Amino acid sequence: MEGGDGAEANSVVGKIKSLKARRLKVKKVVTLLIIGLVIGLSISAVGAEKIKIGALMSLTGPLGPYGPPIVNGAKLAVEQINAAGGVLGKELELVVRDTATSPDVGRDAARKLVELDHVPAIVGALSSGVTIAASSVTIPAEVVLISPASTSPAIPALKDNDYVFRTVVSDAVQGIVLARMALLLNYQKVSVIYVNNAYGKGLADVFKKNFESYGGKVLAVVPYEENKPSYRGEVEKAISGDPDALIMVSYPVDGNKQIVEAVEAGYQGKFLFSDGMKGEGVAP
Repeated sequence: MEGGDGAEANSVVGKIKSLKARRLKVKKVVTLLIIGLVIGLSISAVGAEKIKIGALMSLTGPLGPYGPPIVNGAKLAVEQINAAGGVLGKELELVVRDTATSPDVGRDAARKLVELDHVPAIVGALSSGVTIAASSVTIPAEVVLISPASTSPAIPALKDNDYVFRTVVSDAVQGIVLARMALLLNYQKVSVIYVNNAYGKGLADVFKKNFESYGGKVLAVVPYEENKPSYRGEVEKAISGDPDALIMVSYPVDGNKQIVEAVEAGYQGKFLFSDGMKGEGVAP
């Protein structure tokens, strides 16, 4: 075990060094992005009284609890930038469209921002699946898309011509941390329930791979579809076998139902949440 721990420590140190190098690269990319965005804004601003910036937000749907606070933060940023003189001497205008946390709705909302509102850049989306869907509109239109929340490992694989970015860490990292956290909490056998989209499947796969590589046992990996009135069938599959913990790669609206239904079904183990379950109002 000691030899294994040493090898793991070296692996962790290597990953930390890699992350540091990646962080420096990200800083360079962000700098270039800002320069490119300013140039793009200068072109679009010619003859315009205001510069429009789009926002693709989950105001409704499974990620509805997240949308309004993020919109408020974006509005505050616009107010502060405008109070400081704006950009290129012009005020910014935030144009918000609801994605309903749906890829189809999000794609349509992105099309409206590009074709009707003529925005040069968009903040969003939140859900990885929605961001990927929206990128099918923004990439060919050469509109910058920057997500503050999409963590799917599939996003870096997009052929985006450097028009798609995000400001959060990938689930390729979060899955490793989640697996190590489960082991640190002495969970030997767990089950996973995950939202069946790019975010949920990506994170669940990374977690399972790493948890099992550390010696843990995954009893069940159960996908679920969003917006269902009940998840009793999925929950019963996940808690069968009496896992030490239920790993929930869920969204708050659906996750609340799953927690309640697990307890009602007699589950007495622990719950371990991914980032998607950090919304206010999540059942204790």
